[in-house]
Amino acid sequence: MSSCRLFVKNFPKDATEKKIKEFFSAKGTVTDVSLKFTVEGKFRRFGFIGFASDAEAAEAQSYFDKTFMGASRLHVELSRDVSEKPRPWSKYSEGSTAYVKAHPEVAAAQRREIEQKRKEELLKKRLERKKRDFLKDVFGVLPDDEEFKEFLAVNQSEKLLWTNDEAAQPKETAAALQDEAALAEDSGVEIDPSPGKRLPKVIFPHVVVVRNLSFKWKRRDIKEFFKGLSVCSIRKCLKHGVKGVAYVAFKNAEDLAKALEKDKCFMERRRVHVIEHRERSPQTGEKCASRKFSDNEIAPDVIADTGRLFIRNLPYSTTEAELEELLKPFGPLAELHLSIDSITKQPKGFAFATFVFPEHAAKAYQALDYSTFHGRLMHVIPGLAKPQEDPLLSNPGCSSFKAEKAAKTKALASSVHSWNSLFLGPNAVADVMVGQYGVEKTKLLGTETGESVAVRMALGETQIVNETREFLEQRGVDLSVFKQSATQRSKTILLVKNLPAGTQEKTLWDLFGGKSPQTLRRVVLPPSGVTGLVEFCEPQEARSAFKRFAYTMFQDRPLYLEWAPVNVFSRDPSEQESTRPTDPGGTDEHDEPTKDQGENDPLDGPQQQDSSAGAMESDVMVEEGATLFVKNINFSTTSDGLKQHFASCRPVQAMVATKIDIRQPGKTLSMGYGFVQFSSASDAMAALKTLQHSKLDSHTLELKMSRREVQVAGVVPRKEQKLGKASTKILVRNVPFQATRKELQELFAVFGKLKTVRLPKKMFGGDTGSHRGFAFAEFMTKSDAKRAFDALCQSTHLYGRRLVLEWAAEEDGDTEALRRKTAEQFIEGTSSKRLKKADLMNTLEGNVSH
Repeated sequence: MSSCRLFVKNFPKDATEKKIKEFFSAKGTVTDVSLKFTVEGKFRRFGFIGFASDAEAAEAQSYFDKTFMGASRLHVELSRDVSEKPRPWSKYSEGSTAYVKAHPEVAAAQRREIEQKRKEELLKKRLERKKRDFLKDVFGVLPDDEEFKEFLAVNQSEKLLWTNDEAAQPKETAAALQDEAALAEDSGVEIDPSPGKRLPKVIFPHVVVVRNLSFKWKRRDIKEFFKGLSVCSIRKCLKHGVKGVAYVAFKNAEDLAKALEKDKCFMERRRVHVIEHRERSPQTGEKCASRKFSDNEIAPDVIADTGRLFIRNLPYSTTEAELEELLKPFGPLAELHLSIDSITKQPKGFAFATFVFPEHAAKAYQALDYSTFHGRLMHVIPGLAKPQEDPLLSNPGCSSFKAEKAAKTKALASSVHSWNSLFLGPNAVADVMVGQYGVEKTKLLGTETGESVAVRMALGETQIVNETREFLEQRGVDLSVFKQSATQRSKTILLVKNLPAGTQEKTLWDLFGGKSPQTLRRVVLPPSGVTGLVEFCEPQEARSAFKRFAYTMFQDRPLYLEWAPVNVFSRDPSEQESTRPTDPGGTDEHDEPTKDQGENDPLDGPQQQDSSAGAMESDVMVEEGATLFVKNINFSTTSDGLKQHFASCRPVQAMVATKIDIRQPGKTLSMGYGFVQFSSASDAMAALKTLQHSKLDSHTLELKMSRREVQVAGVVPRKEQKLGKASTKILVRNVPFQATRKELQELFAVFGKLKTVRLPKKMFGGDTGSHRGFAFAEFMTKSDAKRAFDALCQSTHLYGRRLVLEWAAEEDGDTEALRRKTAEQFIEGTSSKRLKKADLMNTLEGNVSH
C-alpha cells in the first residue's frame, strides 16, 4: 500500500500544527497537517500528515514510528484511501460498540428496527403459506408450476401491456408502479400503466440528491444505505452523460433531516454526497449562476454542459506541469489555470481545468474527488461555464459587426502560427535605415543616382536581418528552433511582432511589465526594434498578457503575438538582461552606431567585405570520400558523443540520424545510424581502419565509406530544401518577373567579384521574352559565393518575393546540358536510353554465347 499521507496517533496533548510540522519536516516536505477535534473542541490526539511524495512518506513512517514526541510514544502508519474506511472503534465514530454504549437511544432504535423487521418477515411468510394452500385447494395445482405462473401473469389486470413476455419476473406492486411513474415524470419519458386504471400524479415534497454513486448502483443499495428511514421513491437521473446520481424521496421531514446527516458517508467504498433537492425557477438559476462556488448550488450534471472543474485544497508547491500530468490521462485539456498570488507568485491552492470533451471531465470528477495529491486531499467541484465578455464593451465605439470580428480575431490569436519570424516589411526596412543612417526617406527611396530602389531595399533588409541574427545569438537565442516542424510551444515566452522601427527595450518592459516589472524574466529586442522576445516568470501571467495585448493597437499599428518555441533560449538570462533599463532616452550598447556605419552611405548598400575574410570562416571545405557511414549506434548516443568517440582521428563534424517523434512533437528519435565527416579522405580511411568494430555505449560500431555529406542540422526543417554542394555558382529561385539582369547583378556584386549572371528567358508562350523565374549567379571564388549565399539565404525579399538560394550543379549552368534536358521532355526515346538498351542486348548476347 503506497500513500503520501501518514496516520499518526498518540500526539501530546499540547501539540500544535506548527510543532508537528517542524517535527516531521526532518524527513521530507510536509504539505498538510490535519488534527482531529471533538465537537466541543477537545483534541483527540491523532491526525494526518501529508508529504510531497510517496517515498518521503514511507521514509518518515519507518523513521518516526514508535518514536517519542515529548513524553508520548507515536504510532505512525500509512494512511488508507478515503474509500477504504476501516471498521469504527472509537466512541466518537458511529457504528462502533463504544458509540452505542455512549448513546443509549441509538441502541434502542436499533432494537426496535430489528424487531420490526422480524415481524415483517413472519407476516410475509404467513401470507405466502396461505396463498399456497389456497391455490392448491381451489385449482389443484402447485404454485411453482411455470405454465400456471404464465397464465396468472397474462391475466393480471395491473400489469403493463408490453410485459407479457416477462412471465418469470416478480409481480409489480402499486408502489413500484408509482415509482416508475415518478421516474417518467422526472425524465420526460411517458410510461402508461394498464388501460384499466391510471395512477394519479405523485408529488414528493421531501427529496434528496445522492451523488458520487457507482455507475452500476441498484435500488437495494440505496435502501440499505438509508436503512431505518421511510424511503418511498428512488429515481435515476436520465440526463445524457450524467451517471452516479439518484433522487430519493422520504415520507416526512424528520426522515429527510436524518438522511442529510449521512452526507459524506461511504457506500461501497465511495464517499457520497447527500443534498436536499429543491425545484428552482429560471430566476433562481440565474442568481445561483452569478454567485460564488458552493457545494449545494452546483450539481454534477453541470459538467455535461461545461466540461469544467474547480479543484481546490491543492498544495502550495504545485506547478501547472504537475497538475497537467495528473489530469491528462483522463483526456485532452482545453485550458488549465492555476491561480497564483500577484505579489508572492505562489499558488493559492486552487485551479480551473477545462476538458475538450465533457465526458472526460466527468471521469476526472469521479476519480479525483477526495483523492490524495502530494499529501493533501483534493476537493473537485463541478465548474460553471466561463463568463463570456461582451464584444461591444471591450471595443467601445465600434459597430456590432466590427466588435464581433475583433473578438473572434482575438480568440483565434492563441493558435500556433508558422510565420517567418525574421520578416521585415519594406516600410519597416526604410524606417530602420532612415534612423540608422540619418537620411530622409525621400532620398532613400529616390532614383536620382540611377540605382534600383528594390535592390537598395533588399540589401538593407539583408544587413538588418544579419545584424538581428548576430544580436539574438549573442543573447542566447537558438534560431534553429524556428525552422523545426511541429515544434512544441513555450508557455512563458512571447514573440512580439509588428513593432514600430526603433522601439526600445524599456518600452516593452513598461508595456508588458506595467507597475510590476518583476513579472518579466527578460526582454530581448534587436537593434531594429521590429520583433522581440518577452519571457515571463509564470505561465499564468504570460497567458494573461497574451489575451490582453493580442491585436491591440500599439502606437499606429496592431501587435502580433505568437507563442515562441520551447528551448528558444539556450542559457539563463544574465543580470543585465533581467533588469529593466532605467535611462528613457539612452541607448543600449548594441544601439550605438559604429564609426564604419556612420561613414557608410546607405545609398551604396553594405560595404564590400575583403575576400580574405571568407577564408577565415569556420566552415571547412572537405574532400570527396571523406565521410564514414556508421551503423549499429545505440539509440541513446548523441551527435556529440559520436564525435567524441572519433576525436582521435580529427573529425570535422558528426551527426546521428534522427526522425521526428510523433508522440512528442518538437523532439526527435535516433534511427540507429549516423555519419562522420573528416577534412580529408586519408583521415577517413585511418578512422575506418582504427575504429572498425569499436564499442560506443555498449554497441559495436560498423563503419563503411559513404558518398554522402553530413548535414549540420540534426532535425528536419519546416520545408526540406536541397542546397546542393558548395561551389562558385548559385541558383536563385522565386525571382520576381519584373526584376532585370542588371538588378540581380547589383544585388550580388556587393559580396564579391562576379563572373556572370544569367537570367534564362522563355522560348514559347504568349509572353515570349520574359524570364522563367530563376537565375544563376557565378562568382570568381568560392569564398565570395559562400559569403553571398549565407547573407541572402536568410530572409531577402526583392519586389516583395523572397529569394530562395541553392548551390547550382556544374551542368546546371551549361547551355548544352540545358538544351539536352529540354529536348528529352519532348522527344520520346532519347539517345541515352537507346544506348543503355543496346548495352543490355550486347550483355545478353555475350552471356548466351558463353
